[in-house]
Amino acid sequence: STTTSWPGLSVYDDTAYLAYNQFVYAIDTKSGTELWRYPNEGESNVTFYAAPTMSTDGQLIIGGYDRVLYSLNPENGTENWTFDQAADRYVGSALTTGEGIFAPNADYSLYAIDSNGKLKWSFTAEEALWAKPTADPDCTCIYIASMDHSMYSINAEDGSLVWRTEPLGGAIVGSPSLSPENILYTGTFNNEVIALNAENGSNVWTQTAENWVWAGPALDEDQVY
Repeated sequence: STTTSWPGLSVYDDTAYLAYNQFVYAIDTKSGTELWRYPNEGESNVTFYAAPTMSTDGQLIIGGYDRVLYSLNPENGTENWTFDQAADRYVGSALTTGEGIFAPNADYSLYAIDSNGKLKWSFTAEEALWAKPTADPDCTCIYIASMDHSMYSINAEDGSLVWRTEPLGGAIVGSPSLSPENILYTGTFNNEVIALNAENGSNVWTQTAENWVWAGPALDEDQVY
């Protein structure tokens, strides 16, 4: 059977990059014209759904359901390199910072990869990682949510654990949001939106929702959506 999911979409300047089924598409946002697609011919065992991410040095990073992370030239869709050391599919998008590329995988691992596609380190949680990590500009740490009901703070330089929350009651599949006040906001499958202290992972407050919270919260000044 063919694996299906919802498409992933990112927009950079005047180009939209769409990951859906067997292809990654580049589309001119002004005209709707397809600029290129990758690969040229679809393969039944290669599908894409995580939203593409642009790296700080201009690479388009896309994770596939075929367990491969791809780097493409965003101008023409040619392949720069691939990383094939993961044991399961990429559901969440990669985070790209000056420290490297951080790709969450369903094999429970967060892979840190350099700009040439070489593994720097990996960190393993207790369940699958479906959410894009979040960077903290005030430290060398990144935050990653897991299906194991926990939020983790990871040292971006070496992959060591800074802190892990107590179990938050449900799986987390949305990317956490970090406020200027150093508060992390996340939602869980336990029907809750939770605010955490980003310095140590302690609970600041919890609000109950009517059902599972899939998406990561969005912040606008003093409002959380």
